[in-house]
Amino acid sequence: MEASLLAGASFTVGNGPTSTPAKAGVSGVIQWVPAANQVGTYSVKLGAQSAAGTTSQKVTIKVASQVPQINAVMNAASLSTQQVCSPGSLAIIQGTALQIPSASSGDPADQTNVTVNGDAAEVTDASATQITFRCPNQKLTVLVSNRFGVSNAAKVTVQDAAPGIFTLDSSGTGQGVILVNGTSNVAALPDPDFAGQMAAPGDALTILMTGLPEGLPATSVAQVTIGQIAAEVLSVADVSKSPGVQMLTVLVPQSVPVGDSIPVQVFSLTSNAKSNPVTIAIEQVN
Repeated sequence: MEASLLAGASFTVGNGPTSTPAKAGVSGVIQWVPAANQVGTYSVKLGAQSAAGTTSQKVTIKVASQVPQINAVMNAASLSTQQVCSPGSLAIIQGTALQIPSASSGDPADQTNVTVNGDAAEVTDASATQITFRCPNQKLTVLVSNRFGVSNAAKVTVQDAAPGIFTLDSSGTGQGVILVNGTSNVAALPDPDFAGQMAAPGDALTILMTGLPEGLPATSVAQVTIGQIAAEVLSVADVSKSPGVQMLTVLVPQSVPVGDSIPVQVFSLTSNAKSNPVTIAIEQVN
């Protein structure tokens, strides 16, 4: 070691600490647990010297705050920041330090909390960089808090409809999570990573989505196009044990074009909102 350690760091040889610089011929471990006031970027130079010569290496250490930071709130399916929420739909918070591992004590103070307009939000999934929650019925202010502090506030307008179709890679684009004829087969080319089955004219497709108004007949809430051709809407229902996720079932038009990237889009009939366009695979069956 050539220089003093960072404040709070220690150099350990075997089972005990030693002073710096380290003695010749000694190997060990440098350990540093940053304090709350040590957030920032550090450039550290590590060096060693022996009879054979000297060597050194610079490393950069970034210490992030454990106070939650909200970067964006968006539609959980389409990732739209313009059509984020409708009553009961799913939205996601993206940011940093959104979920800090709880202490082993299980103390509630060690948990990460999400509030919407001051009330606890219904969270369906959470990680350090993303939280999925259900939208309420009115304009909302979102906060994330943990034992280290409270995030910045994010304000979101709740719309009558905010349709979004889920995609296989969760990017909001490309292959949609659209199932064929009541099976778990995705309307896609066969793939080793998932069960794919090309759809055909006349097939019933189940579109997994969020953001349609609840409690209304399917034919009064949505219009669907497949290959830019209107499809007959059969039903809309909530997915059991998956709050905020909806199943919209439609028939593939007889005159639909064929191919492995046919566009599908959902249009709200209660507002001017429309979903993200996604794709499916369709084949012609003789």
